[in-house]
Amino acid sequence: MPSVHHADYKEARNYACQIASMTQIADQMWHVQLLLPAGKTADFWPGQHLLLEIKDEQGAIEQIPFSIGSAPASIMGGDPRNIDLYIASASEKASALFAFCGQLSWCVSPCPWESAF
Repeated sequence: MPSVHHADYKEARNYACQIASMTQIADQMWHVQLLLPAGKTADFWPGQHLLLEIKDEQGAIEQIPFSIGSAPASIMGGDPRNIDLYIASASEKASALFAFCGQLSWCVSPCPWESAF
């Protein structure tokens, strides 16, 4: 069966990213800027989400979805390696994520917009 994706479909990719910055912008809100590896670009559509993969205490990988909070550099200009996230720290998942932040690189997979929820 041929692909049933629309003409502008963007294939999911995995990247090990650096945390460029983490800034608390409100009581329970953080701005997290991810930096893709050199030579890679953040190619996504506005409104897409990504999956952050982190390891739990037992070493199992867990995927946590977040909406991308920045516009693509192809539309707005700027550094094409940057991805901005705005994360509320009140949830249990976000708390675990922030506890994990300094331990390992994050793996980022932009998801096709059809699978966004």
